[in-house]
Amino acid sequence: MNRTLIKFAIASFAVALCAAGVLGTASAEDGSQPTLIRSEGSDGADTPSGKLLLRVPAAKDTSDDAPAVENAQPPAEPGEPEVEDDAPTTFFGEPIGGRFLWVLDVSGSMATWSDVDSFEDADGNVMAQPLRIEVMKAELIKCIRKLSGADAFDIVTFPAAWSQPGCRSWSWNKELLAATPDVRDAAIEYVKNLNYYLGTPSWTALKYACERYAPDMDKILFLSDGAPTPHGVVPQVITSKDAVKSILRDFPDWFAPHKAKGCVVSCVQFGEWDFGADFMGRLAGENGGEYRKFGR
Repeated sequence: MNRTLIKFAIASFAVALCAAGVLGTASAEDGSQPTLIRSEGSDGADTPSGKLLLRVPAAKDTSDDAPAVENAQPPAEPGEPEVEDDAPTTFFGEPIGGRFLWVLDVSGSMATWSDVDSFEDADGNVMAQPLRIEVMKAELIKCIRKLSGADAFDIVTFPAAWSQPGCRSWSWNKELLAATPDVRDAAIEYVKNLNYYLGTPSWTALKYACERYAPDMDKILFLSDGAPTPHGVVPQVITSKDAVKSILRDFPDWFAPHKAKGCVVSCVQFGEWDFGADFMGRLAGENGGEYRKFGR
């Protein structure tokens, strides 16, 4: 009797297993979700009845997928968004570009302290207690590097003392040159080698700038750190105040052809000196430009 019951139980259990397997296989083929198989007599409660079968679908066979590329690079990590530098090129705050001329003071006083404790040179190095001429040269190089072939420029310096014959001003090229890479490189080398000399013959330099260059410029940038010295060209000019009066009197006639074509004069004053703001402020203000002061 016992042996008969055991055989019956084994047979019943085998039948149950076969039925559960068929149901589980059918469900797995219809979907990818695990299927919970219960006996028909179950009331649906999640109780350990010994009659439950959880069938999990096999993982998808990826043997037919495209092979991985050898030496593939990992995806790039997101970086900072690129920001275009739309800020205009400026010379001590004065916007530059187009066709323009620098007229720069390289007198002996430019070899004195610049009135600022530090200044960043053209390569990003901080200069401690820099000289005025060092600051000017650094700013020039920064500006020249930012110019494009659409810009054209030249550089005039005025180092000669009034006692020297002719009170000459020095011009780098005597004409405006397009700011091509080669021209920019040559201009930077010229600026690096600038030195200082005696005197501040502003009258001669401004006259030279107006008469030497064609009236097709957008701007003249005039930088100085001291009162004009008596230039020796007009005998009655014997003091700096007289020299200033002479410039303000004569400049409008020199500049008239340029002004008629829309050119302006902007002035940058270095340091503090008697009647500097009045002189350079008037020179800029009367000729359509801006006056700016650098240093204390």
